[in-house]
Amino acid sequence: MSDKVSKIPDWLVPACFAFYLILNIVSWQFPFFWDSLLTSTICTWFFDNGWLNGIPPEQIDAGHPPLFYGYIFTWWKFLGRNLSTSHLAMLPFLWVMIYQFIQICDRLLKNTNQVIAAAILFCLETTIIAQSTMVSYDIVILAFYLFGLRYLLDNKNIPVAIAGIVLALISLRGAFAFGALFFTELLLFFNKDRRFKSILLKYFPAFLIFVVWNIYHYKISGWMLFTPSEQWADQRGLAGIKGSFKNVLVIIRNLLEPGRVLLYFIIFVGLILKWRFLKDKHLKTILVITIVPLLIFSALFVPFNNPIGHRYLMIIFALSILLFISLIEQFKFKTIWIVGTALMLISGHFWYSYYPANLSKGWDASLEHIAYFKARKKMWNYCDEHNIPISETSAKFPLDVSMNQSNLNNDERRPNKFSGNNKYVFVSPLNNNYETSELDTIQANYDLLKEVKNREIDIELWRVK
Repeated sequence: MSDKVSKIPDWLVPACFAFYLILNIVSWQFPFFWDSLLTSTICTWFFDNGWLNGIPPEQIDAGHPPLFYGYIFTWWKFLGRNLSTSHLAMLPFLWVMIYQFIQICDRLLKNTNQVIAAAILFCLETTIIAQSTMVSYDIVILAFYLFGLRYLLDNKNIPVAIAGIVLALISLRGAFAFGALFFTELLLFFNKDRRFKSILLKYFPAFLIFVVWNIYHYKISGWMLFTPSEQWADQRGLAGIKGSFKNVLVIIRNLLEPGRVLLYFIIFVGLILKWRFLKDKHLKTILVITIVPLLIFSALFVPFNNPIGHRYLMIIFALSILLFISLIEQFKFKTIWIVGTALMLISGHFWYSYYPANLSKGWDASLEHIAYFKARKKMWNYCDEHNIPISETSAKFPLDVSMNQSNLNNDERRPNKFSGNNKYVFVSPLNNNYETSELDTIQANYDLLKEVKNREIDIELWRVK
């Protein structure tokens, strides 16, 4: 699939590596946030108790394979359990991610300017850049999906097999991803220049390892795939017709926001009005590699209650940039459209400030959440200064975790789970899970004691009347 003459300018890869290095260094001070808190909790348990059988206790076991947890745990063992070590451990994956994306651009885009434009948009993509500041295994999934896709296009069997094995050992979504790679290769190359058996053999090791892991997990814990733990029980059930329809709408919303409206508008217009350009071989390839993971992930996410986060779709976001760049070539004023799309992606980091309070928000999908870290620290300092024990406060996720979980500082104090009968309650826009009735209860039965605000993120402390 690759051309003999590279379309990648000599400066592009070093510049992108430097960008992610700087971003990573800036992130060293950022606490664990949102679902990465599960990573810190599991890794801390292994750090305190030893690796043992590689399976954490049931109350924190979501059933994911242990490769990523073991990776972070190992970094902690050598360089210490702290935020800077945790973020530094992510740097290799950030470099793999951008390098492989550029290599795919080199194979599928037509000229150097397109490759440069795609790389810039990738570095600005709202959710990818937000996740790049976190200790996120979804970044690892994206990195190795792109790694596998690059070598899939090159018809290199061993690297594709390695990518599949890594994906299968990261999480259940990683297993979905190597399945998407398999179907992508089938659609692109089966009955052309690759036989079904040769394609299947690339993915069989990953499939076998995934099956063996789940059998092992079942023998140790008594369950596989669907955890009996109460905190995830309501997320693993079937959604039903109404719930499935809602999930379809959530996927559409996640594709468009924060910041991707213009990108997908241009893709939609390009595909509808410029259909004749689908005769282009590279464009058809890009369309296949973008749509296949979208269909696979949608088919596996839609039937279940599990909340569908923006980060689940980062593979599609990344590949959509290739589709956008290919289609924009046919538009007038394409530079203006590209610049406008870049600015729209940047604007995505500020969207949630203007959302209604009762609308759930993907806080880990934009950099806007960073303001929360300082606001939370100020609020806890206020509680300490005014002799308000954290043990007498209450909150909902993500405010209900200990500083040890988020900041790795051994401070095990944490708010209680909100029940409506607590003396103090923390409320913030970051809480997507307060019911309207619960907020009404707080308004009726509590007085606002303190509000701490950092940029557009505020935390309120309410005290019972």
